Amino acid sequence: LACACSTDNILMSESHEPVNHCPIPEHPTILLLNSRPWLYDIQVAKLRDVSDDQLDAALSVGTDVLWLQGCWQLGPYGRQHDLADPGRCQHFRHCLPDFTEDDCIGSPYAVHEYLCNPTLGTEEDLAKFRQRLAAKGVALMVDFVPNHMARDSPWTEK
Repeated sequence: LACACSTDNILMSESHEPVNHCPIPEHPTILLLNSRPWLYDIQVAKLRDVSDDQLDAALSVGTDVLWLQGCWQLGPYGRQHDLADPGRCQHFRHCLPDFTEDDCIGSPYAVHEYLCNPTLGTEEDLAKFRQRLAAKGVALMVDFVPNHMARDSPWTEK
């Protein structure tokens, strides 16, 4: 499933059908949202649960492109590594005095696979979120950085 912005305005869907999206201005205004903290902040569980009002509020700064950071599936290694490091845990408690292990969600740059993180929803949810943005004239941008693979990614075994 292709989700990133394309300068030719055509992407391929999961069914390999072309999908049009909104054009991106030459000098776009890009809004970066760290996906899971944003969903926690607006108190919804999944991308499909974001209301139109919540989405409009996020886009109210005049957004051309929404950069949805951290939307990819993470493996357990990174989170386990963070929780096993006393220095990191001390830093977490300094930043968040009532820190619990549930607050450690892992790094968005320790990608296990380039599939929608199940904590955000399904691949279909991500595609529908992109369609909702496009209907508002906003493109969706997501990261694809091959060297940001998690230690437990299948890519590291190949």
